[in-house]
Amino acid sequence: MICMDEDNTASTTSLPKIQKKQEPLKEHLNSEDTKWQKDWLLSVVAVGTLLGTVPITWITEKLGIRWMVTVYGMLSSLATLLVPFASKLGFWTLLAVRVVQGFGVATSYVAMSTISEEWAPLGESGMFLCLISCHFQFGPLLVMPIAGELCESTLGWTAVYHIFGSLSLFFFILFCLFFRDSPNEHFLTTELERRLIGEGKKQIFEADKNSGNVPYLRMLTDIVVWGILISNLGATFGNQIFNQLGPQYLSKALGMHPKNAGFAAALPFLLAAVIKMMAGPISDKIGKRLSERTRVILFTSISQYAMALLFTALVLLPKDQTIAIQACYTAVAAFAGLWQIGVVKCAQLSIRQFSSSIFSWNTFVSYAIVLVLPEVSSRLAPNKTAEEWNRIFIGIAVSQVICTTFFNFTARVEPRPWTMDEDISKNNKINKIKSEIKAISG
Repeated sequence: MICMDEDNTASTTSLPKIQKKQEPLKEHLNSEDTKWQKDWLLSVVAVGTLLGTVPITWITEKLGIRWMVTVYGMLSSLATLLVPFASKLGFWTLLAVRVVQGFGVATSYVAMSTISEEWAPLGESGMFLCLISCHFQFGPLLVMPIAGELCESTLGWTAVYHIFGSLSLFFFILFCLFFRDSPNEHFLTTELERRLIGEGKKQIFEADKNSGNVPYLRMLTDIVVWGILISNLGATFGNQIFNQLGPQYLSKALGMHPKNAGFAAALPFLLAAVIKMMAGPISDKIGKRLSERTRVILFTSISQYAMALLFTALVLLPKDQTIAIQACYTAVAAFAGLWQIGVVKCAQLSIRQFSSSIFSWNTFVSYAIVLVLPEVSSRLAPNKTAEEWNRIFIGIAVSQVICTTFFNFTARVEPRPWTMDEDISKNNKINKIKSEIKAISG
């Protein structure tokens, strides 16, 4: 989006540079169609994420987290590299490639949950979860300022896709070479490290091993599951509005130059990453003083209620107070990062071996929002003025308060009854009887 500028010579509709520099694509676009085509090029990545989410639980069960992430990630990386070439073939080819680009994003929540469960010691789970979830911040932090620079350089927008497509491909290959699904499978972990990571997890691993089929009906009738899903709904609106449309708000509503908007949009993600890294150890250290449920509610509430207040401040502040507005904008993204510490941990503790299923649902809900958000913003703020943006901010603030309050009342950290598979209970009884018989006969 920061590669877009205004073409006032032909029409009042803005044309992306991607259309101006590639004549074959431009032939497919006209002044009336440009707007919806731009919206779809922005949001169609979410279609790929939604499609990738559907089989992700099954693929993870069959291939494991290592190969699931590798396959999805490499497809997304190759699609990113192909974007400049696809743009020469026309709008619909580019749209199809953008769909494939979205596959990699589908892995985020599932990988984050599964990897932290397997690799994080119980006493350091908060810090581990914060560190691994920083990818939500590092991506925009890296891409936005570099894209802003490249858009204004002689290299142009295509360099953005060449650079980041190549980097993504390299890192996914590196991931495949060095990552293993558990410490016990890794060729570099020592016996001491395996014991430290696995301490206190024996019962959980036993439940995972014998978990059987996912009890979808019981999950969908559990109020705790709905609390997690609804919290994700409110949080996603707050997170994505600036993650997806932040440069638009800064450049069009506040009048920033596209290059400066790229840097300004990236700054909040740097602050969010720093706060996350500080919050993780704090979450683990206060465990002795506060219950697990209290910590889950605390971090979720700090994140979402603070964001609601900041969105309200953006509505109330005079538009000439650019420093105060920029401070609120930055703080919104900073507080957004704390949400994962609360809700993701709640899901891990209460849903245990089936948490990957709910994280795939969360991904589906999140990117359904990503898909419709440009259209919603276009209807509520067609001219992208500051006054029109206020409508969006008020709606987001209200939704965050409602969704977070519902989560706080429904949040539980004890394993749900349906996570204890009947077969496990039967096996435990059989093993107990065998032990008693062996003791008597011995």
